[in-house]
Amino acid sequence: MTFDTASDIDTLLAGARLTPTAPYSRADIEAAEARIAARVAAGGPDGPAARVCPQRAAAADRPPRVHPAARDLRALCEALLTRPGALQGLGNFLGSSLPEPSGARILGSLLYLADCEDSARFWWQYGAGASDTVSGYCLYLHHRSMGEDDEADWWLRHTEITPATLSREATELEIATALHVLSGLRRGGRGLPRALRALVEYVPAVVGFVDDDLELPLPDGDLAEIVEEVVAHGTPPAEERRRTRSGALPERREPVVHTVSSATPRTARPWSRDVQEALRKCEETVAC
Repeated sequence: MTFDTASDIDTLLAGARLTPTAPYSRADIEAAEARIAARVAAGGPDGPAARVCPQRAAAADRPPRVHPAARDLRALCEALLTRPGALQGLGNFLGSSLPEPSGARILGSLLYLADCEDSARFWWQYGAGASDTVSGYCLYLHHRSMGEDDEADWWLRHTEITPATLSREATELEIATALHVLSGLRRGGRGLPRALRALVEYVPAVVGFVDDDLELPLPDGDLAEIVEEVVAHGTPPAEERRRTRSGALPERREPVVHTVSSATPRTARPWSRDVQEALRKCEETVAC
């Protein structure tokens, strides 16, 4: 649309001007409130039956919204488990006299995907205490997903992220973007391979507390054998060797709790005294 003269523009603006109306009286306001109250009581203008907005009804049927950091952490755990050689590292971790940080990272990822978050958090703390960068970043995402922002910021500050760009801040942004992309790919994909899914279902039954005075979630020897089986054959544990998840470790429900839930002690593979002492010190010194 074009205008030849300024008067044309003035005419258009004059037509768009709001026409003043008389102020609403108290009676007008009360009458409007009465009409609104009557419609609400009747459930809408179409009858006495309450009607629900279709969009709201659909939203009520959806599962609770997952925190973005939790989605990113699950995507990261799946990526760690599917890396070449990841399970071999876990096997070495289970068979060593002193657990390696990289193996603790993988065990923590397995436990997190199995909904054993407290136990996962402990092993990530173990790895982060030995300067494992990925374990520290897992802790950052975990605390962020629980709404524990102070703890999350602490772990991010103390995680030695090697800048891949001009600055650490830009690198952190690129990492977060990559995890968002992985999360999006997970939604349309199949997730973990079948053997790894079976391992995730199996691990809560073979990780538990072995000492009343030592709140450490330790795996027993069966897990090492199962990992070897999965690595060698790429197949899930034999059906007769699977265990139910009724014995899974109880996990925290309130985000402010920072202690590992207690569980019934059971017999596990014999960890050396040096290992147990190292783990005890780790639990005493890591405070998050």
